[in-house]
Amino acid sequence: MRGYLRAFARFLTRDPAGKVLLALLAQAQHDPATARSFQERYLGPRRDEERALLTRAIDAGEIAPKLGPDAALDALVGPIVYCALTGSSVPRGLVSTLVEDVLRPRPS
Repeated sequence: MRGYLRAFARFLTRDPAGKVLLALLAQAQHDPATARSFQERYLGPRRDEERALLTRAIDAGEIAPKLGPDAALDALVGPIVYCALTGSSVPRGLVSTLVEDVLRPRPS
């Protein structure tokens, strides 16, 4: 998951295609047809793949998130997307902190 999230952060902040993805996310906020199409063609299938990746790691005992898979994915991906949408760089250590805090929480 750590490698996946780092690659995603690089994609959003350094790859021209990542800028297109961010533009589509922004446009989807104002255009219901774009939002539906983007959800059906990209976001939905991507979420399914991310959920499967997370579920495999849970089943293998590699991680133990307190949140369900979808909430955990939102907590992991959300800060990265926010940084990219606002033109900020993704802070060094953010991905590691997210992985540790969201996917390997300390026992209460």
